[in-house]
Amino acid sequence: PPMLFIVSDNDMENRLEQTQLVISTLKHFGHEREMLLVHGKHCEHGRVVDEKGVNPFAKMILDFINK
Repeated sequence: PPMLFIVSDNDMENRLEQTQLVISTLKHFGHEREMLLVHGKHCEHGRVVDEKGVNPFAKMILDFINK
C-alpha cells in the first residue's frame, strides 16, 4: 500500500537519516514511498492551525490519501 513519511527538519538527532534509510530499504525491494520534509520540531505540527483553522499536517495527510 502507499506510504507517506513526514519528518521534521528539527526532529530528534538522526531521525531524518533513519527515515531516509527506511525509505531506501523499501525502494530496494520495489516499494516506492513518499517523504515530506517539514520545518519544525518533533510532533510540533499536530498543534498548528492556519488562518482558516485547518491543521496543515492533517491537510498533508488528507491530500496524500486523496491521491
